Amino acid sequence: LTQEVINQIAAGEVVERPASVVKELLDNAIDAKATQIEIKVRDGGMELIEVSDNGIGIPKKNLSEIFLPHTTSKISKIEDLNTLLSMGFRGEALSTITSVSRVHVTSKYEDEGIGNLVMFNEKGQSDIRSAAKEQGTTVRVENLFYNIPARKKYLKAASTEYRKIYELLNRYFIVYPNISFKLSKDGKEVLSLSALKDCVGGDICKERVEEMYGKEELVGIKYEGNGMKIKGYSGHPSSHKSKNAKQFIFVNSRPVTDRGIMRAVYEGYS
Repeated sequence: LTQEVINQIAAGEVVERPASVVKELLDNAIDAKATQIEIKVRDGGMELIEVSDNGIGIPKKNLSEIFLPHTTSKISKIEDLNTLLSMGFRGEALSTITSVSRVHVTSKYEDEGIGNLVMFNEKGQSDIRSAAKEQGTTVRVENLFYNIPARKKYLKAASTEYRKIYELLNRYFIVYPNISFKLSKDGKEVLSLSALKDCVGGDICKERVEEMYGKEELVGIKYEGNGMKIKGYSGHPSSHKSKNAKQFIFVNSRPVTDRGIMRAVYEGYS
């Protein structure tokens, strides 16, 4: 198979829908120590996804490599997997996203005086050129699956794809209360959350939960033992819901969906 086909097949494992792209770009922004993240989507993310952060940025010397498969600064040997604390580590997100969309990356590294821009489209990678940019990185992803009509056909309506993005973002909003988030949909700002000064990234903060879902009677949970820590908040049985749409689980600060853990919580209420 040609490298192009290999990349497009690999993209199917990483990029299932627009929300998958948002997830990968958010993980990168959080790993870059961002305290402000802005997300813009158009047409349910199919026309545009843009994620901007104020993180440490990418050095100019590394920009020529960021679209290469499995290019990462987070691991170098297999043993590193045992001590990973970063959100992303495989280094294949940008590589696979570029194989199914057109991508612009503008970044200003914290130790450099000016920003730089690099693009990737059907013609390949552009030269790196200087660009006005405050510290941090902006990744702009346009026309998702433009070159694979069969994949695009399986996407839902723009409203459904946007809802999937919003559901994903909600999880990040909860577990990263130390980050300010802005979300724009089709050119209109729909949400703005300020960073909460007394909250730590990776911890559930009651203030952020109440900001998003209103004040409910929440019971704090704290447990430590058997090599693990469990903490968070549980709704009082009096406000029990029949559906688990507001049940959120995080492992090592990562949003996860795990039926075993969800069932265990459910059984605890029985």
